[in-house]
Amino acid sequence: MVRKAKHPLVFWVFLAPVLIAFVLVIVVPFLMGTYYSFTDWSSSAANQGGLNYVGFSNYEKSLVDPKFLTSFIVTSVYTVANMFAVNFAAFALALLVSSAIKGRNVYRAGFFIPNLIGGLVLGFVWQFIFNKAIPYVGPLIGLPGLAESQNFLLNITAFGNSFAIGGITSLVIVGTWQSAGYIMMIYLAAIQSVPVELHEAAQIDGAGPTRRLWAITVPMVAQ
Repeated sequence: MVRKAKHPLVFWVFLAPVLIAFVLVIVVPFLMGTYYSFTDWSSSAANQGGLNYVGFSNYEKSLVDPKFLTSFIVTSVYTVANMFAVNFAAFALALLVSSAIKGRNVYRAGFFIPNLIGGLVLGFVWQFIFNKAIPYVGPLIGLPGLAESQNFLLNITAFGNSFAIGGITSLVIVGTWQSAGYIMMIYLAAIQSVPVELHEAAQIDGAGPTRRLWAITVPMVAQ
């Protein structure tokens, strides 16, 4: 049998649409934004067609702007909290659907579905949950404080500025709910690639499920 040689051009033809979209949507705007950050660009300046180089003055003004510092703190706290919450939830779900639980394929699909929901729909759904569902259900389950859950989304004062603790928590909950299913699939693939012989040998040696998890599964999927 004669195997046809695959020409590299074929790969680039199929890859070209994705590369073009990536360059136009990510690379070009990033480079333009970086260039404008070193100028006195504004909507009026753009209309007039005049841009002046100002060096790092825009960055210097941002570093002493209280609003920027508050925004930076809020973004950093959200990023760290969301990273830990999503990975913890995703790993827990991956362990669940990789076990011998009945209907695990249904669970896999159900956990992944939130990742397919668009941002606009996601916002309306969770806005209803936070503003309508939780205040209604709270008193019914003996937690009347949840009736004021709308205040949970408001800002409180911290670091000398308005700091959205409740808003951050809400965003972490929503982000985890949406993204955990996608990250779960990555963890699931890693868990399924762990050799079964390792678990069998550890089980023969008397290692329980928890011990096997921390001694075998976690180190093998850590990368």
